[in-house]
Amino acid sequence: MAYQTNKNWNTRQQSRAYVYGNLSPVREPSFEPVRREEQEPRRAPSRKTRQNRRRESRISGSYVFFLVLASVIAMVICVNFIKIHAEVTASSKNITKMQSQLSELKEMNNSKEGAIMDPINLDQVRDRAINEMGMTYAADNQIVHYANPSGDYIRQVEQIPKEGMLAYAGN
Repeated sequence: MAYQTNKNWNTRQQSRAYVYGNLSPVREPSFEPVRREEQEPRRAPSRKTRQNRRRESRISGSYVFFLVLASVIAMVICVNFIKIHAEVTASSKNITKMQSQLSELKEMNNSKEGAIMDPINLDQVRDRAINEMGMTYAADNQIVHYANPSGDYIRQVEQIPKEGMLAYAGN
């Protein structure tokens, strides 16, 4: 009996023993898993099964043709996409360039308009028109009022029809 107690004490002592390193002691399982090969022997496939597997592993000509055709179509789509993307990029750059040219032209036009309008004195124009050219202000009977639907100025090229006038202060 003393032998068994000593044996149990020795087993407990070993299970509590510290192992130096980064892993704790790994206990071995009390059973060993049953291997599949031991459970049932593997049968060799039948001749028909081997023929079917061989036939399925081969690639048929129609499948190769389909793969080549799909590859060509994918390649054409990719090339067209890249071409269209390049055209859009070029158009975008062209639009940006034209917009900068437009802004430069507008700025130049505004500066020239300012240079033209600055030296003009409207009082001098009125004095010259009245004194040198003999122009006079319009009399009340010479003014024709008409409906202007657009709100913009109108350049008169021909006579204004009587039905479009709101009031006429004439003879």
